[in-house]
Amino acid sequence: MGAVAWPARRPILTPIRQMYLAMFFVAITAAALSSIFPPYVRTAGYDVAAVGFLVSLFSMTSLASRLPAGALAVGRHSHLVATGSTLLLAASSAAYALAGDFLGLAVVRSLSGATYGLITTVNMALLMEAIERPEQRASTTGWYLGWLAAGYAVGGYVSGFLVDSLGFQLAYVVIGAASLVALPFSRARKPAGAGRSGAAEAPRAAWRWPALLSLTLLVPALQAFTLNALSQIIWTFYPLYGLSVGLTLGALGVQAGTFSLTSMIGRMLVGQIGSRFSYRRVATGALLGTAALTAIVPLFRSFLPLLVLVAMLGALRAGALVGSMVAAVEYAGGDARKRGVAAGVYTFGTDSAMVSSPLVGGLLAEQIGLTTIFWALPAGLIALYLALLGGSARADRAERARSQSG
Repeated sequence: MGAVAWPARRPILTPIRQMYLAMFFVAITAAALSSIFPPYVRTAGYDVAAVGFLVSLFSMTSLASRLPAGALAVGRHSHLVATGSTLLLAASSAAYALAGDFLGLAVVRSLSGATYGLITTVNMALLMEAIERPEQRASTTGWYLGWLAAGYAVGGYVSGFLVDSLGFQLAYVVIGAASLVALPFSRARKPAGAGRSGAAEAPRAAWRWPALLSLTLLVPALQAFTLNALSQIIWTFYPLYGLSVGLTLGALGVQAGTFSLTSMIGRMLVGQIGSRFSYRRVATGALLGTAALTAIVPLFRSFLPLLVLVAMLGALRAGALVGSMVAAVEYAGGDARKRGVAAGVYTFGTDSAMVSSPLVGGLLAEQIGLTTIFWALPAGLIALYLALLGGSARADRAERARSQSG
């Protein structure tokens, strides 16, 4: 009598879960850098415009790395790219402690931005590859973004206390070390033979430049741009506003962590509602709410009301982020040739906002005051978003009419 063949047990740390963990630790580093860098530059004696410029360098170099990273994400060595860029992120984060002048700050900020852009773009494409069934895309995307938010929450909570306890230099060394924990998880691969139902894999994926112009992909990229432009107002200028009304770095760290905590919880929930609501509508509604709440930040000056406001902003960010990213993942579907394009274009929209918002906000703050940008920038961004969204809807209707008449 032959031995009984037991079914293979599914590993606890599947490739998707390993990607969750990798990005969790990378997000801790990114959040801590975002939280303490503006005060670090300000205490070094630079003005608000200089703060805005240096903050934007991170996103400039991240932006420059997005489309090349999208091309690398479809190759056989994409996992090596993820591992190498994680090592570079750790080294550049620790190097902030040695950057003593403006040029040094600019170089280190640029390097850490480029490596972060590589990591996040390649990992987004790898996530698409690891999803085995179409019905998993929304929930997997929500959990992926939830783990990112969890990392941002931890980084936000601990960063201010690290600086208060250790000083800026030692804090940067600890922050760099945190990203090294991601290394064991950065080489996650889909098990051999695992595939998607109804999805044929190309033998060698190719970068598809014409896909960059697809409206189906450009709309979520536009949503990502608007969302992150609004978020940059909080990440860049809110710490300066908080310090100006008497909040400590520790208090600001609690608020940053709360922002990410409510965003984390919201992301895990939003991924489940796709059968009831259009993700485009979810994202648009969340963007309108984010702009409205950002505009009223200057009405409050004490810790508790601002904490509630920041918590609400975090929840709204979840709706806009999950709604837009699920649309990008759905665009790629099971087509290996589209994954790098979708990851590159979507994250390109993210970083375009992170470049422009600090620069424009810093210049406006010098001209019209720090508090004014909390309502001026959101008003302009939402007007631009609604105009472009309306234009894309008209173009989509015209394209459908042409296809039906043909």
